[in-house]
Amino acid sequence: MKEKPNIEITENDVQTILQTNYQDFRGIVATGVYCSHCKREHLNVGIKEYTITLNDLNDVHLKGKCTICGRDVGRYIAYGEMEKVYQRAEEFRNAYKSRVNMKIVKKD
Repeated sequence: MKEKPNIEITENDVQTILQTNYQDFRGIVATGVYCSHCKREHLNVGIKEYTITLNDLNDVHLKGKCTICGRDVGRYIAYGEMEKVYQRAEEFRNAYKSRVNMKIVKKD
């Protein structure tokens, strides 16, 4: 079976896929990221200037900057284990694939 590609998605896409779990996502963005530089001084580190990727398991991966020191940070969130989220992510992938095939979005 061919592995699904990682897809860069927007905040609106995340909201569509997560629906009622979106507020949890916003909490993680605001204060749920680990920064190896700020680990002892600040427990509630957020992420800014981030990109969002939907991986092959329909989990979300964030890459961006620490809100405290500005260094690179990331966060992996295992949403693909939630059945309804997984199904919505699959529907999103199918729509994305159609847009790529019609050349409405750029393919990596």
